[in-house]
Amino acid sequence: MKRIFWKCVGLVLAALALFQVVGGAVVATVALRQMREYLPEGTRFDRAAWSWPIGLRIAGLTVPDPAKKFPFFLQVREMVLQVPVWGLLARPLPVRATLERPHLKVGSENIDFLIGQTERQPEDWMLIPFMGLEEEEKEKEGVPQEEPFFRRLPFIPFGVHIREGRVDVIEEEIRTGQPVFVTDHVNLSLALRGVGAEPVIELKGGGDFVTQEGKKIGFHSVEIRCMPRTRSMEGTMRLRYEQMGDMRNLYQQAPRPVLIEGGIADFSMQFALKDGRHAKLTASCLVQNLDLSGLAGDGVPWADIMHAVEDEDRVYQWTVTTEGDLTDPRFNPHDYVLSEVEWRMKEKAASRGLKIPGPMFFYADTEGEE
Repeated sequence: MKRIFWKCVGLVLAALALFQVVGGAVVATVALRQMREYLPEGTRFDRAAWSWPIGLRIAGLTVPDPAKKFPFFLQVREMVLQVPVWGLLARPLPVRATLERPHLKVGSENIDFLIGQTERQPEDWMLIPFMGLEEEEKEKEGVPQEEPFFRRLPFIPFGVHIREGRVDVIEEEIRTGQPVFVTDHVNLSLALRGVGAEPVIELKGGGDFVTQEGKKIGFHSVEIRCMPRTRSMEGTMRLRYEQMGDMRNLYQQAPRPVLIEGGIADFSMQFALKDGRHAKLTASCLVQNLDLSGLAGDGVPWADIMHAVEDEDRVYQWTVTTEGDLTDPRFNPHDYVLSEVEWRMKEKAASRGLKIPGPMFFYADTEGEE
């Protein structure tokens, strides 16, 4: 009897294993076929294979640049898509994605192209809709649809992990012949927890700013926690860049042109959003040896202003907090922070004998601003 029992157990386990293998392979084949339909035209990859237990492993993925300016938009050494066993019963299909050494090339042209194809309805992503339903509804209404570069995939990212990524930000008008900046060794984790109950989206990651030769010249980090059902969000981010001369021409087209000749900048921000309306923001910035060319106010050189506000080590720093209702047209966090910093800099400069009569920064109503 014992032998018969264990033989039965063995047969059941073997059948389950066979079902898992065959079922996983079938799911992978179907997923690959669907991915070919949803990825942009011109996307290619070296090979694809089933990944245990239910998943797809794609090597050498290349997505073309939608603006046709760069050799590619995205390259990924290896991408693994995994569906949990319980996820086969869920719709949309939950997928965990891992991207090994992704390399992204972005500039204003391809970003503008993609933004132009995006539905600007923040409630859509806040509520995490069933991807693809919006297009289906429009088709039912008889609204003609332009073929988008990225179609909405019929699944929802249950988790995304980026390992050792790289981003080249390229803008010829700011820095000719090389990226404005490069961030490397990017590791990022995006997780969706509590699906169907109280979903929480958590984003955490960071990386290094590097030169073309790979020398580290700064770092960045981010942590964000989003609660879509309550329309709430909180998070922190920090950026440190130690070669600001790379950004020399960033404000060359401003109403009052300013050139950044060099220095170090360290910026951090904490923010919180409640009920989709009430926002609180705390921003801090430290600059050292920041050399600027150009004029502020009614013709006061920026070089004179910086020397008037810096300490003996050529360091200047500030922290500003603001909060208010985003539905109030009078609440403008960007302009509030700048106006507070401007007031503090003018006050400190005046205490050292330098008067700055006109505006220093650019606001929403600055003449010449679009």
